[in-house]
Amino acid sequence: MLTGNELEGPRGRIYLMKNALENQDGASARTLEHIDNCLGCLSCETTCPSGVNYAHLLEDGRTRLEPLRRRAVGDRLQRALLARLLPSPRLLRPALHLARWLRPLRHLLPSKAARMLGAVPTQLTRAQIATPGVHRPAAETKARVALLTGCAQQVLGAEINDAAVRLLTRMGMEVTIPSNTSCCGALTHHMGERTRSQEMMARAVDQWEELLNAGVEA
Repeated sequence: MLTGNELEGPRGRIYLMKNALENQDGASARTLEHIDNCLGCLSCETTCPSGVNYAHLLEDGRTRLEPLRRRAVGDRLQRALLARLLPSPRLLRPALHLARWLRPLRHLLPSKAARMLGAVPTQLTRAQIATPGVHRPAAETKARVALLTGCAQQVLGAEINDAAVRLLTRMGMEVTIPSNTSCCGALTHHMGERTRSQEMMARAVDQWEELLNAGVEA
């Protein structure tokens, strides 16, 4: 609706993915651009009268299309950098602090890099409540749960985790926040790196299985 271009909608993206995969002639730069522009919010899926599983089509399409075209060097470097920074709060936070200092110089950079610097938040927060450890309710404990605080969310939205702990403990939940959980792999999966994301998922599952064996219920 914003662009007036049907290829920027789910139906257009499905057409582009279908055409690229059936013809086996490689994904064009235009196809990848339209697929990359999708945020994956899935609001289209919730309103689709036909019940099309767009989430599955999008993720599978991204994974299959990525090897079909060699991206430009700058694009490859940008995606590789994001794939390493976003899953690691330890790296992401200092990188964003550095980016804040570079914002005044963004007019000297290529347009894509300049837009990325312009989107860097002016202030980063740290969790005040959702810190590693066990958070017990004031009253009787009704259940024991573990909270996945996320990778980028720890840096970009720490207040969300704080709110989750407040809500859960108020409902009588004992909340365990582990200190050594791995990234669930979602961010790299969204970028089409299926193998690496599956390795991350496997590590995360092993770690959370240990918590379940220790008595955490969910």
